[in-house]
Formats: sequence, C-alpha cells, structure tokens
Amino acid sequence: MKLRWPIKESFQGYVRGAAGTIEVSDDVTHEGVDFVFPSTEITDQTWSFSGHVDMNAHGGFLAVIIADPIIAWEGETGVISVRTGHEADDLRLDLAEITRVPGSEPLQATAKLTFDGSRLLGDVYRPNQEIDPMQFTD
Repeated sequence: MKLRWPIKESFQGYVRGAAGTIEVSDDVTHEGVDFVFPSTEITDQTWSFSGHVDMNAHGGFLAVIIADPIIAWEGETGVISVRTGHEADDLRLDLAEITRVPGSEPLQATAKLTFDGSRLLGDVYRPNQEIDPMQFTD
C-alpha cells in the first residue's frame, strides 16, 4: 500500500513562491503535487509508511520535515502522526485528524490539522483547518 498525499498543495506553492526547496528521500516520490510514501507495516489499526519530505524557505527560517507517517485508526477516524526530523528518536507529533471517505475507491481520507500540525506548518494554517485529502493505493 502507498500513501498519496500533497499534504497541503497551497503550502507547496508558498514554499516555491518564497524561492524555497522541496526535497524527498529516496523512497518517496513527488508525482505532480502528491508525495507518495511506501508502506512499511499495515495492521488493522495502524498503517506505517516510510520516507520524508523536506520543505525549506526564507533562508532556512521555514524548515518543515514530514517523516515516516503513521496512521492510528479507531473505526472510520484516526490520527496521522509524523516525525519532525530524519532520526528515529526525533519528535513525533500528531499532524492531522483524519476521516475515511465512505465508498471511495481507492480509499481516501479527509484531514484536519491539529494544533501541533498547524505549528509544524509555520502557523500558516489554523488548527482544525482542512488540509488536502489523502489516498491509499496499491
């Protein structure tokens, strides 16, 4: 399974507009606006993915790392958490609360930023603001 997710397309535009860079690890691809993360482990309640996306702008004053997403499901809703650095012991925070889109094929989920997710994206977006939906593909 793969996680296909632009995170927030307008944030990518903001980074590029500020003469910034967007880089991905070798195991992540950037297809159009989607970042595609490969899965590492899928269970009934936890879906783990690998790789990282680094978005930098303003001479490094805006530096966002989204690494190794993990989704913890409770029924039709869940939370996607990410590491905020490249090392295994770097801080992990809950980026967004997600909800499965009923009947979507392939499976999709909507996402709303948590407080920590808002802070991670430089306070550009408010907590509970919708960010781009994600897809799960084979």
